[in-house]
Amino acid sequence: MRLAGQVLITLITWRSHVSGSIPLSFAATDQAVHHCRTIARHLKVRSRQQEGIILSRHFSGGPVR
Repeated sequence: MRLAGQVLITLITWRSHVSGSIPLSFAATDQAVHHCRTIARHLKVRSRQQEGIILSRHFSGGPVR
């Protein structure tokens, strides 16, 4: 699966949102977060916390450019 360059920023934003550090209110990340949720749903993940864990593992598994 090819990942857009914006995904790394999105992942940082997503992880911050999952941990409660920041509100997820950036319009630019909404589409990417939807993409992340689609991945998580495909992996049958139920909660936002689990999504964050799965996505962090997924994206840290390879280079993100």
